[in-house]
Amino acid sequence: MGYALVCRLLMLGTIGMQASACIVPIPAEPADDPDAGHNSYPIIKDVTPSMPGPLTLKSGVGQQVNFTLSDVDIGDTLFIRIFVDYDRSMSHPFFGTYAVTNDPQNGLEDRQLQIPTNDTRSFCTGITDGSLHQFDVVVADRDFSTSGAFKTPVPPGLTSTRSWLVQCTAQ
Repeated sequence: MGYALVCRLLMLGTIGMQASACIVPIPAEPADDPDAGHNSYPIIKDVTPSMPGPLTLKSGVGQQVNFTLSDVDIGDTLFIRIFVDYDRSMSHPFFGTYAVTNDPQNGLEDRQLQIPTNDTRSFCTGITDGSLHQFDVVVADRDFSTSGAFKTPVPPGLTSTRSWLVQCTAQ
């Protein structure tokens, strides 16, 4: 083969490779969505009373409960649900849903939530036998799904869970 033919073949091969390349446009400006980046897990950083317990609660008596939640996605609203001896077949196995909003521009990763004392009065309703019960606290970075599993957030939501062991007693 002659030198000129080899050069032509190499050039055609190079042009063919360039023509088959995939071109992906890159936006010149960042997305407007404050949560356009990688979705991170929300966490329960601290709680009073401390986990895992065991705690002793009296039925009908309110308990001060404070959470420090953290999520690097500062634009996310965080949601908490508290479950007692979680049983998915129950029609309503949790004590309400609590939302914690944040300023998407100037907010902090750490956020505070205080569960109203009136809400904690029902934590031990009907389970005052003195045995230990598992209270699961689930934090999600999307609202919880309304279908099926009560601990599952709306996609692409992420969750983390921490638990207390609680002994419920009569007043």
